[in-house]
Amino acid sequence: MDPNNLQDIKNYYLGRTLELIEHSKQGDTWFFICASTFINYLANLVFGRRAGRVEYVKFIEKYMPQNYKNFIYLSGSKDLPLQMWCTLRCGIVHSFSLIPDKTIEPCKSNARERSIILTHRKNNSGSHLDNYTGIKNKRDAALFVAEDFASDINITTEYIFKEAKDNSQLENNIISWISQFPPIMTEGLLK
Repeated sequence: MDPNNLQDIKNYYLGRTLELIEHSKQGDTWFFICASTFINYLANLVFGRRAGRVEYVKFIEKYMPQNYKNFIYLSGSKDLPLQMWCTLRCGIVHSFSLIPDKTIEPCKSNARERSIILTHRKNNSGSHLDNYTGIKNKRDAALFVAEDFASDINITTEYIFKEAKDNSQLENNIISWISQFPPIMTEGLLK
């Protein structure tokens, strides 16, 4: 991969999303760890620097399919992008847990435990981004179905690189991030 060639970079990341799609079918939790890390990395790629809470939430709202931004919890809360930051990024990626790290703001005051429930299609728990209430209707969560989440990450990756073709700032951010933090790959793929 030529780290200065947007098409090479795009091909690399789309290859990783295809791996995510295949991995999503295995029915294990490792998929969600990989997917959460990948989303965090894509946010960094878009901004060309480490994405904090503000950038991560903006990334979800702008680049992920609109049903993430528009999801409404049964309580009326419309904060799935923030819950994703607290649960997927701060919980899974940084703490290896589904429980948000409440030592950092805004998770300390805004994160809701189990606001996101993870499942696979084979569990037949419902559809992706359905409201989930649990067995005794005591939960207020967004249901994330692995296979559909993987597909959405693929769509998001396609969208980022489509936009970068006409957005020189985004292209520069991507190339800048890649030059600072080259992605994991075998030596044979490096130019």
